[in-house]
Amino acid sequence: MEFYFDKNIKRFVGSEVRTWRGIKTSRIVSFIGDYHLEFRNRLIGLMQKRKKFISGYFDMEPFEVLRDMIREDQFNAIGGAPQLLKVYEHMNRIPIAVKWAINQEQLTTLLGRPLQTHEISNYPTIDPDTLIIEKGSSFG
Repeated sequence: MEFYFDKNIKRFVGSEVRTWRGIKTSRIVSFIGDYHLEFRNRLIGLMQKRKKFISGYFDMEPFEVLRDMIREDQFNAIGGAPQLLKVYEHMNRIPIAVKWAINQEQLTTLLGRPLQTHEISNYPTIDPDTLIIEKGSSFG
């Protein structure tokens, strides 16, 4: 289900999330937030550019779009370090730390929070520019 606020009746309502039209996969995607249409359009554009929109699957494209939108100053309702989770087929999940520049300093963040110098993360860490993921000591 996808929930949204209906301004006409002034309450939240739900609707079924459907697959994207015009593609050959059963990709089901829902976008929420202040800039969901801009995000959706950018994601479609990126997938088309990489020739993955019709029959491909997502890799890091949603993260790349979010990263770029956060870094642009025109989307001031979003910001800070991205929060990233890997969700497995059976809904197991693991957070992924993100290297992120905060006040011109490169820090490792976990679920949006900068790690302190004495903290050690056992979770994988992604470089948002190269998309290289370094595995943490307990990440299999």
